[in-house]
Amino acid sequence: MIVFSYSHIGKKSNNEDTLQFNNWCLVVCDGVGGGVKGELASKEISNYLLKNFDHELSNEQSLKELAHYAQIQLNILTHNEPNLDGMATTIAAVFLTKTGLFTMHAGDSRVFIVKPKKKRFWQTWDHSLVSTLVRTGEITREQARKHPLNNQISKAFIANLENSTIEPEIHLLSDLEEGDICFICSDGVLEAFSDYKLLSLLSEEEMDLKQKLEHIQQRCKKESRDNHSAII
Repeated sequence: MIVFSYSHIGKKSNNEDTLQFNNWCLVVCDGVGGGVKGELASKEISNYLLKNFDHELSNEQSLKELAHYAQIQLNILTHNEPNLDGMATTIAAVFLTKTGLFTMHAGDSRVFIVKPKKKRFWQTWDHSLVSTLVRTGEITREQARKHPLNNQISKAFIANLENSTIEPEIHLLSDLEEGDICFICSDGVLEAFSDYKLLSLLSEEEMDLKQKLEHIQQRCKKESRDNHSAII
């Protein structure tokens, strides 16, 4: 597995994105903008997932439990420091196991799986009203990018004093082949790229992974206002 990554503050005053990876787990978390300590929430969740993911024992249920206990850690911090109540983060993660590749997501950070040779792709769908409108055919993907509500999400990991948690969306992809590309990003990347342009770039067979990520990073530096981070 060849991996490259980057994280950039964009035109914001601080970077609330956190990305981390090892041989079995790749995670991008985006602290919810305007929330309390979004950067702390994103860091705590990504740290917990990498430290506690066991690829030998993992299945969908174990990943649900992993996500549950990661959120419990946020809640514990909130009980210790009540001013952290409401801190939140999105998550987009990939877990490699014996049975295939699991994705986990909540919010509008995304996972793309691209098969350049077959010109096929798979992606997670954002947990948002605008994403629902796209899936039901009421607006196009391009209209969604400019929609006034496109930054409002309906699901995230949110620290709270009630000790409640949410269940992220989890998928298993087992038809992996050599040359397939996994791309994980925060929503700041999607400010600079339409889905079509991003998928076209990821499918480009004349560029290697490093070149693709460098192109994405440079375009985002010019066009993305939000923090933007990615793993390829």
